[in-house]
Amino acid sequence: MNLTGVRLGGRPDLPLLVLGPSLGTSVTELWSEAARLLAEEFQVIGWDLPGHGTNRIPLDPDGEPLTVAALAAAVVDLVDQMAPVMPGARPTRFHYAGDSVGGAVGLHLLLDAPDRVATATLLCTGARLGSPESWQERIDLVRSGGTAALLELSTQRWFAPGFVTRRPETASALLDHLRGVDDEGYAAVCGAIAGHDVRDRLGQVAAPVLAVAGAHDVATPPDLLRELADGVRDGRLVVLDGVAHLPPAEAPEQVARLFREHALGPVPVDEPAGERNEHGQPVGATVAGWTARPRLGGTVLRGRWVTAEPIADEHTEPLYAAVCGPGDEPLWTYRPAPFPTGREQFQQEVVRRLADHPDSATYVFVPHDGPRGGRAAGLATFFPCSPAAGTVEISGVLFGRALQRTTAATEAIHLLLRHAFDDRGYRRVEWKCDSRNEPSRRAAARLGFSHEGRFRQHMVVKGRNRDTDWFSMLDGEWPQIRARHQRWLSPDNFGPGGRQLSRLEDL
Repeated sequence: MNLTGVRLGGRPDLPLLVLGPSLGTSVTELWSEAARLLAEEFQVIGWDLPGHGTNRIPLDPDGEPLTVAALAAAVVDLVDQMAPVMPGARPTRFHYAGDSVGGAVGLHLLLDAPDRVATATLLCTGARLGSPESWQERIDLVRSGGTAALLELSTQRWFAPGFVTRRPETASALLDHLRGVDDEGYAAVCGAIAGHDVRDRLGQVAAPVLAVAGAHDVATPPDLLRELADGVRDGRLVVLDGVAHLPPAEAPEQVARLFREHALGPVPVDEPAGERNEHGQPVGATVAGWTARPRLGGTVLRGRWVTAEPIADEHTEPLYAAVCGPGDEPLWTYRPAPFPTGREQFQQEVVRRLADHPDSATYVFVPHDGPRGGRAAGLATFFPCSPAAGTVEISGVLFGRALQRTTAATEAIHLLLRHAFDDRGYRRVEWKCDSRNEPSRRAAARLGFSHEGRFRQHMVVKGRNRDTDWFSMLDGEWPQIRARHQRWLSPDNFGPGGRQLSRLEDL
């Protein structure tokens, strides 16, 4: 089987980036804006599905049914044609990014040609997509009414609410292309997707994988991408707010930024020297394309060892038992609020106050195992938060004794950091504590925060002076810290009885 390729920008001496389309789209309509943003750092080429875009090569009606594995093999052949090497040289390695079925092709590339793929960014896809029955229904619909019969359904599934109104030209171009897709080519790809299922092979994927989900995607919801990211050896998930099934078209700037960081590493955090304003004064580095970040919270954060849930009234009983039992008064020493005198006070002054606060987001941590397995065992709050500046503090950390010094406790803060940096794109996360709160100071350092200094006579808390130690973590530092966290949290790092094999500080 042959595929057609499209050159989307970039010099031939740059690292190669191969882009894959979604069902019903052309790679040009879907990826052109993101490709433009990446062309200074990559040679960008794309490929089109049979019957889509530039690919009008007819499929052999007597040939073998189309498969996703065959598409992946054809992508490798196309790369060898478009980026040839000298005789005897090693074949070209490339970075790959694909949406939906393009992402499924990426999985097969990782499995069937692992030596060719440097990194993979897989958007709105999964190790299995739908059911064979649902794809047969789609095939029957197309063969009876043509791809035009899919326009209403695709409008609803492809785009997040409001996108068609905000970007009518982009939506129209994508839908117009769908109308012109060859019916049999579309049906053949549906058949290929119906047979796609690599769930039992995800553990073989060794290359770094970035899984990108749209928060409004009903076709491949974030949980499907979470399964993918957790199933491969080196994966992480980013969920894009305000996006459905076609992130490269809906949020090209975010997709380009995420891909660039994944493929090339974080942008250096040191500001470039020599930037000056029109008056000749030194000024900070330009933050290109910056927009205010979405608010934090409002979604459940699931980990391997613990789940973080937005605080609600139903957490009152288990939380009260976890942090207000006999002998728990020391847990409240460094908190501004006094030790609650009873359950009713705890519910009113802690749970409801935090749940109803308009400018914060509090998470309750529910470990999966141990003495508090399945029950709330601690909490922490995103506050204060400045979406305009992209900064937030993890504050008010309160862990019950059963949660302290556990794997779940470390993962609890890791989930908050991942939510702030990966899910919502914040630039800076802060950690502040009473300078005399040594456990909190040690936790900040262990987790990878940098100590920035001490604010002397910063507050009066419970009638006493408080000097405050400030710690921070930046988005450019997060990828390396995240990798250390993931290595420590891996089940491979724990021996019999859950004993850690390597300390987080040593990784």
